[in-house]
Amino acid sequence: MKKTPVLIAVVLVLAAFAGFAQSTGGVNAEDALFSGDMVDTAPQAGSAGNGAQAMSGTAGKATGTAGGSASSEKASSTAASASEGDLFSGSTMVQDSSAATATAASSTEGFLKTAGMRWGGSVDSELALSGTWNTLGTGDFGIADPSSKALEPTVDATLFFDARPDTDFRVFGKFKTSYPFDAASSTSGTVAGYSSFGATTTTSTVPNIKIFELFSDFTYKDLVNFRFGKHTIKWGVGYFFSPADVLNLGTIDPQNPTNQLEGPISLRTQVPFGSTTNAYLYLILPKPNADGSLNTDPAAVAVAPKFETLVGNTEIGVGGFLQKDRVPRAMTTVTTPVSIFDAFAEGTVARGSDRTYVKRASAATSSAQQSAWSASDGLVTYRDTTSPYYSGTFGLSYSHDFDHATMTAYGQYYYNGEGYSNSRLYDDAIRYTISAYGYNNTTTGKANPLDLPTIGSTYYWGHHYAAGALGLSKIWNTDFGANLFAIMNLSDGSAVVNPSISYKFFDHCTASLGAQFMLGPDGSEYTANLDSGASGPSAVTSARTMKLTLNLSIGSGNF
Repeated sequence: MKKTPVLIAVVLVLAAFAGFAQSTGGVNAEDALFSGDMVDTAPQAGSAGNGAQAMSGTAGKATGTAGGSASSEKASSTAASASEGDLFSGSTMVQDSSAATATAASSTEGFLKTAGMRWGGSVDSELALSGTWNTLGTGDFGIADPSSKALEPTVDATLFFDARPDTDFRVFGKFKTSYPFDAASSTSGTVAGYSSFGATTTTSTVPNIKIFELFSDFTYKDLVNFRFGKHTIKWGVGYFFSPADVLNLGTIDPQNPTNQLEGPISLRTQVPFGSTTNAYLYLILPKPNADGSLNTDPAAVAVAPKFETLVGNTEIGVGGFLQKDRVPRAMTTVTTPVSIFDAFAEGTVARGSDRTYVKRASAATSSAQQSAWSASDGLVTYRDTTSPYYSGTFGLSYSHDFDHATMTAYGQYYYNGEGYSNSRLYDDAIRYTISAYGYNNTTTGKANPLDLPTIGSTYYWGHHYAAGALGLSKIWNTDFGANLFAIMNLSDGSAVVNPSISYKFFDHCTASLGAQFMLGPDGSEYTANLDSGASGPSAVTSARTMKLTLNLSIGSGNF
């Protein structure tokens, strides 16, 4: 597909709209450029953590995704996706939101007096003692005999700079590091002219430093605003699930929903219309190749237009996505207040799917073939790039300060149109992916394993999901907090449940006790377990697990 004429046409349309925006009282460059949140983030109400921990503002070690444990950022260290915005108190960058644009005038006024350079960041330091039991619900379960134990230190740091040399130009960068602070790197090769000596391997260490964001903001004649570089893109409005967000390099982890997603290198063009409408055009450079080399194909640049407007108290957005070797998509988003709740919804339609699916090579006609996996059935992978796929989600959020506690709650349903229609099929896919890759594969060549979900991934195997979180802080006006997070695959009845309690001893010192329960029938998504000592289809078993974690957050905070 040739995209050059399409790109030229879109740019010309945006340029024509720019003149119209000025004549209709459009927001000027500084208003649009230096207002709202510095980075594009999902709705949130606290620090990153597992589900409800993120909302109540209490510290706690996330019990992790379905595949293991994961570290969370603490309440004393505001979520990475919003900390800079909080620190700068309204003098920050525009969000992809017409609501943010509507408040541009007041926030810009403060910025114009404080242009210059700012530095800041956060540190997350904690120590977690955990035990995991893989025998929950069996006769072998014993509370004094965990399947595994671990003592895990976490020392993460984020450093950012915000340089604003004048009122219409800004450069922002964010860097991350975590313990261990260096990583091993190996290179292999033969001695030139002496191949008979065989390969030699050199091992060295490299600093564990990641450039998470690096971009510049600038404007053209107070009409069009631009952002170029590596930055997070706010595309959807979902909290736990966001099927519309296909632009960032990762997806939301429901157990850490406020964690900022890593974005690609892109050029964002924004044209504001009045104080309640914005038009965007994203040109997104392709991801690097699997071997780490750059994809320099000009035709692989993705095009993603988006239009947002505010109608009363309801914000509506529509957009599209087009890229070589990926299926085209259209999306819409809606956010609006409903009684005491804030409601949000998004939907997508795609012509085909980017996922690689697994199916049985033989015709599954007998009841035995339909109910059980066997090596003789054979498994093959396939792609579907023509059928329509629909996905959607809606949810509610609520927050209130009561006399004796502060409560925040989220609930969300997700229909995953690109999931498997029944548990037998995604049980096959789990076995194919996790066992020995390519096991019993009757096709020529191998599919890219990165396209296939793995146990504990956020690709989602089934069609129907629900997630919810409840967070309480300042219980009875004390430093106690309590949290509850749950996610369930409604298609197969499996679930992950994470309750926790916490207590803040003093500033920058908080202890929490959390648990994770992974429950469901055999062969379900959240009970799938990999036995590293086995091979073939028998390597995947079912296990209902419990994990207990005692976490101490010491010295975490912003600076």
